[in-house]
Amino acid sequence: MDWKDNAKAQLGRNAACIWLVGGVILFLIDGGVSHLYSPRAAAFLVLGMIAATIVIGGFSYFIINALATRFMARYPDLNSPEAQAAMRTWRNIPGVVNSALAILFLLWVYGIFFWY
Repeated sequence: MDWKDNAKAQLGRNAACIWLVGGVILFLIDGGVSHLYSPRAAAFLVLGMIAATIVIGGFSYFIINALATRFMARYPDLNSPEAQAAMRTWRNIPGVVNSALAILFLLWVYGIFFWY
């Protein structure tokens, strides 16, 4: 398993966890515990986790792969001091981008289904 497969799996897992935890919080805030224990909530959480994994995990992977390609083109020698400094600067960006996209996707879909 190379780093790309590991990154793809981790991004999908992160998006699914954010969807599940955020969805439960939104249901609890909106309608309480009784709102959470409904078929509509279960369908939203399960189908949404699958959709978030595919959509957000795939889109985040696309962004990270593009960044890695540009990084490799700019710094062919990864052991150079410039490449090491750039890696330290950009190492948290993939996780932040993935989390932000997952949260925005959750709020957007929840708003479409339950707030309009």
